[in-house]
Amino acid sequence: MPWYEVAELVGRLVPGLWADIFGSVLDDFSELQLGAVGLAYYARIVGDDAMYDDARATLVNLLEAQQVLIRLVYGLTADRAWIEEVRAELGNAKTRMFIDALDETKYRAAVVSRMFSIDAPLDDLLDFDPGDDTLAFVEAPLDLPDTQPKPLLSDEDIAAIVEAGLTGLTTRAPWRITRYRDRFGDTYPVRRDGDGYEAIGTDDNWHAVENSRHETYYDYYLWFEPSLCVDSPETLDCTWARLGCTPADLDQSGTADAADEALFDAAWTLFGENALCGDGNDWCDGADLDKSGVLLPDDREYLDAALGCRV
Repeated sequence: MPWYEVAELVGRLVPGLWADIFGSVLDDFSELQLGAVGLAYYARIVGDDAMYDDARATLVNLLEAQQVLIRLVYGLTADRAWIEEVRAELGNAKTRMFIDALDETKYRAAVVSRMFSIDAPLDDLLDFDPGDDTLAFVEAPLDLPDTQPKPLLSDEDIAAIVEAGLTGLTTRAPWRITRYRDRFGDTYPVRRDGDGYEAIGTDDNWHAVENSRHETYYDYYLWFEPSLCVDSPETLDCTWARLGCTPADLDQSGTADAADEALFDAAWTLFGENALCGDGNDWCDGADLDKSGVLLPDDREYLDAALGCRV
């Protein structure tokens, strides 16, 4: 019996097992993959074919091992009874996180594979929805309103926060607790001062510090799919992305939106599909977005893709 069939049997006997194992090895696989990807790109830059071949071969092996694990766990998640047992074992929130992480892992494996001409099913790219979600998250602060100073903490609040942080290091990094106690003992390096705070500086003196109005923003991957534009254009065509939002912003408002759709529709009605466009008619009143010289459905698709884009 192949080992993965044994693993599936064990997974059915212990419903939460593979969810825990998958979560624990996920970061390890990601780090190893990124290392191989970085080495392969470096080899390309310096023109070291042997290094590139070795890095790519390592990446292939890592991806194959990961795919076995993904198929194993996906096969189990397709079993409704099994997933209900996992939910009972882990709870709804952790089960949902587990399934989302599985989808994300499959997606990233497909993207990395196609970067280096390694076979990966097109369906695994999930229509690039995970990449779009990441991009939306990265751009979200553009719509963030002005933030207000946070409610001031008391000295007791500060002490509780610091002690909780130190307690969390007891097992993971006890030496950091020792370093803290060596310098500050049972005191704290921040204290309330009227309508603000003071903090101990490197000179061991107290200095006024502002009350933070910062928002927490973390835990996202940089958008790495655009490398496919060069390495695998048949997977991701970035022709429109290179043109940018400006052609679709017909009214020059700074955003491609419904007003631009109305202008485009009016130009389309006036000139019609397959109309010849050029300087003489201002590229069909701007509707020939890619300036191909002909008004085509491609121009409408370009506008649809650009809606919401900011110049």
